[in-house]
Amino acid sequence: MLEQRGLIASGYVRPPLIAPTEPGLVKIKQLLALGEDLLSPLLDEKA
Repeated sequence: MLEQRGLIASGYVRPPLIAPTEPGLVKIKQLLALGEDLLSPLLDEKA
């Protein structure tokens, strides 16, 4: 998500040590959707 919003150059993260359960994946997706509007690109320092 951070790479898609232009906040970091690479979206690579290490794989989780333990795969999330199906309810865990649902919660992760819910949290990502809830927090998406809080992400904004970095301000240009020249502005």
